Amino acid sequence: MSSNNPYDAVPEIDFAPESTEQILSDMVDTYEQSIFEQTGRMEKLPVASREKIILNTMAYLISELYQDFGNRAKMNLPKYSAGSFLDVLASFWGLTRRAATPAIGEVEFTLSAVREEDIFIPKGTRISPGDKLFFQTDEDLIIRSPNTSGRVGITCQQAGEVGNGFSEGRINIIVDPVAYVSKVKNIEKTQGGADVEDDLSLRTRIFYAPKGYSVAGPAEAYQFWVREFSQAIEGVGVSTPEPGKVDICLTLQDGEIPEEPYLERLKEFLENKRPLTDDLTLRAPDVVEFDLEITYYINKSDANRELEIKAAVETAVQSYLSWQESTIGRDLNPDKLVALVIAAGAKRLEVTAPQHQVVAADEIFKHRSAKVNYGGLEDD
Repeated sequence: MSSNNPYDAVPEIDFAPESTEQILSDMVDTYEQSIFEQTGRMEKLPVASREKIILNTMAYLISELYQDFGNRAKMNLPKYSAGSFLDVLASFWGLTRRAATPAIGEVEFTLSAVREEDIFIPKGTRISPGDKLFFQTDEDLIIRSPNTSGRVGITCQQAGEVGNGFSEGRINIIVDPVAYVSKVKNIEKTQGGADVEDDLSLRTRIFYAPKGYSVAGPAEAYQFWVREFSQAIEGVGVSTPEPGKVDICLTLQDGEIPEEPYLERLKEFLENKRPLTDDLTLRAPDVVEFDLEITYYINKSDANRELEIKAAVETAVQSYLSWQESTIGRDLNPDKLVALVIAAGAKRLEVTAPQHQVVAADEIFKHRSAKVNYGGLEDD
């Protein structure tokens, strides 16, 4: 089963294992032993004694110091580090937290009629889907006569996820008019925009950074360089179907399937990173569809919470679908679905579909249908 976090396999560590209760117990034992050594009397401190109250206060403060020390010590380890601490750690590998990046796509401009002369559309020409959001062309476009249309890449003028997800034809407003151009539309969904890099993405790049020093083309070196392109990339699968051939498939955040314009830009980025003998193929993962159908029941003792639990179950199913479909190479796991629905308050559930299924490293599951049936109340 695939995980988005490579540190999941790294053991947990705790720099401050002692609890407040253990610290207090040790202090009380030490105090009572000291009294015995000095007076020869073995006394137990009363719960409400002045000394016990003082030791309680000291134990709490010491425990707080232990926890603070433990948390600060963890900030020196990539598995736990966060915020500015993680930024400093990243600098050891020459990495910095990436700023927000804009969404990209491709548009087609269409002329009102055939022209005898070529039509020039300058780089930076703005188009829009509305709502005061603008994209601009990445390079000059010349529509050669007698052609009546031409395509060019576009980039959102506002960085971040705001430019993602505009489906084909949604970007259709010409903000900067060009003579003889009658209409414009995006030909594929816009994608690749990302907000400021989060801690998980930066930790992942730190994990793969040492592999990036190699020029021999190992899989983890490609993992590193593909992720260097954008924090919008979430899942990466690398394989070698035959000598000299390297197959790279990837998904974007939340398991989004990358479109061809995005893959082309990534391939250009990798051109001066790959070994000269490697022939790269970049592609979206193969989608394996599945159906989801469950019937769940609620305890009669929870009848007063029936509506609340039903809503929670629906949310749990959506959470399962988001988790299952978020990355490549993740096996189809109905046990995760059962755990989430039971945690939502259901007594039990019958899973008609899906059944457990192993997926290849270059495949991703996407649901075809999702049917959630309520079976009613049952005796506890």
